[in-house]
Amino acid sequence: MNLFEYIDVMNTPYQIYKEEVKDAGFLVKGHWHYFIEILLLTQGKISVDCGNYQYLLAEGEVIVLPPKLLHRIHAAGEFPSRYVVVKFDMNTIKIPGVYLPRIRRTLEDIQENRPMIFQREEQEQYELGAYIEDCLKETEKRNFGYEWKVYANLAAVLLQIVRIRESKEKLPELREERDAGSLFFSALPEYIDAHSFESLQVQELAKKSGMSYSNFARVFKLQYGRSCKEYIEYIRVAKAEEMVLYGDMDMGYIAQETGFADASHFIRVYKKFKGETPKQARKRAGRGGKPLSLQNIQ
Repeated sequence: MNLFEYIDVMNTPYQIYKEEVKDAGFLVKGHWHYFIEILLLTQGKISVDCGNYQYLLAEGEVIVLPPKLLHRIHAAGEFPSRYVVVKFDMNTIKIPGVYLPRIRRTLEDIQENRPMIFQREEQEQYELGAYIEDCLKETEKRNFGYEWKVYANLAAVLLQIVRIRESKEKLPELREERDAGSLFFSALPEYIDAHSFESLQVQELAKKSGMSYSNFARVFKLQYGRSCKEYIEYIRVAKAEEMVLYGDMDMGYIAQETGFADASHFIRVYKKFKGETPKQARKRAGRGGKPLSLQNIQ
């Protein structure tokens, strides 16, 4: 499969929807993204290509596509075929930091090998399909607290994926690092997540990692797929997005709470990652009410 330049993006913390394959012309072209994608086939068959591998997904089966894995989806000759798509950013579902290293290690291990595919009996045993279908039901009905329920289901899915993976095979142990600098670098995602509201300087992070700025920048981008500055912005936008879509705070307050210099800086960075301004996102989500001012909050 060719490496397309197309990178899938999301304008919300998660996307959950149904897809129908009606004829042989159906194709989701090759793409990759920074979020997790999970497919549950509810009827028929579809074909999922990942690199040089092709998988035929049958009814009741689940496939887990980790971040940065190139893939495409196309018809498999059985019509109609239907499947549920779940896409979500792991940074938005409030996972306690102590669990993040094992979750990331599991996803990285999947990416380095092949996607995880669960046969119907296995996924039903661990209730993966039930969690996914409940996410779909919650997003369709949109009853009180549905976002909270969706996040809880997504966290449960991640937990089950790690448990299943570890029950099947022993994952490689985390490398023993020789000094505090390399230990700090290995824990950078957790550090950035915990301190994203502060004024983080890339030069200081490089120093804490025991690296020169140029070497730190090169290694960080190689490991995380984007520059350290972009990663910090990405985490801040992920945290701000929930306040934009589900709150009524004004942009100055959100910028202040999530580590941006000011409202204009926040709006500019948000649009860079999401393709629309926070105001446009709020309006699209039907949350265009009058925002609270900083003075009213304090």
